[in-house]
Amino acid sequence: MSILTGTLVHAGEPLVLESKIPLGDVKGRIDHLAVDAARQRLYVAELGNNSVGVVDLKERTLLRTLRGFREPQGIAYEPSSDTIYVANAGDGSVRLLHGEGLTPAGAIELGEDADNIRIDVHSHRVLVGYGSGALAVIDPGRGQKIADIRLKAHPESFQVEPQGGRVFVNVPMPTRLRCSISPPPSRRLPGRRRIYAPTSRSLSMPNVSRSWSCFRHPAKLAAFDLRDGGMTHAVEACGDSDDLFVDTSVA
Repeated sequence: MSILTGTLVHAGEPLVLESKIPLGDVKGRIDHLAVDAARQRLYVAELGNNSVGVVDLKERTLLRTLRGFREPQGIAYEPSSDTIYVANAGDGSVRLLHGEGLTPAGAIELGEDADNIRIDVHSHRVLVGYGSGALAVIDPGRGQKIADIRLKAHPESFQVEPQGGRVFVNVPMPTRLRCSISPPPSRRLPGRRRIYAPTSRSLSMPNVSRSWSCFRHPAKLAAFDLRDGGMTHAVEACGDSDDLFVDTSVA
């Protein structure tokens, strides 16, 4: 695990490698990350190792390696219930852990390919992409799935609108991306907008009028105007993108 720092004095100045945090005897690829800011912990979904790494960001050391998962992919920390959510591709489950002691807090069976997770702080819900095309809506207070938002295919990265109300989902198709816009199930469906583009894996929303998406085929980072779905910018990117985030303080 590497920590990078950068300066904003000169646009385009490269990031600098500040330090590395060894994750221990971990084999295979890692997937998504989550942060518990209050405890200064980083949670690492170690997909190929069937484990979750717990990193102390203040001391920059590995605290623990939690084992017994089945291809963990998505991971998120929900502060109001002090719960860590771990989505497992291998058995389609979402495992819950208590934030304080990192002990099991239950499981939610989704059935197939549980993947990325986001916390919707406005509706107080946990959203999990899974299966052949759905977002599971979980009530963190009860620790139960309360609804599904159906999609055309398996969702990859997705983002919750910063002001709340909509969820923007990458639904990669063989020759195009469908970026579906759906509200939480308690709100009226306003329709869905489709943005057509090459196969994409990652998505970020710095504001309500623009979306950034990173593509694998071809490897591009592109910006879209959400008012009409048109691509406004595109630059070269790495060939194996997975998730994407924007620093809104400089975006």
